[in-house]
Amino acid sequence: MDESKCVSCGECPKICPVKLPNKFDYGLSQHKAIYLPFEEVVPKRYLIDPENCLKFTKKRLRGLQEGLQS
Repeated sequence: MDESKCVSCGECPKICPVKLPNKFDYGLSQHKAIYLPFEEVVPKRYLIDPENCLKFTKKRLRGLQEGLQS
């Protein structure tokens, strides 16, 4: 994901297969390895959890368009 090209369209979290406990609400819900830290975040940019993202842990990335890949 190239932050300079990100328009916060929401497609990245949709294709991310990794689900993690949400630390913001003490694990009561889940979020993906690509996520918004909270809904009202400004600027609205998605974060990548490098410890759990398959791009970093297994060196693979699937489903993203070429323009979104870094």
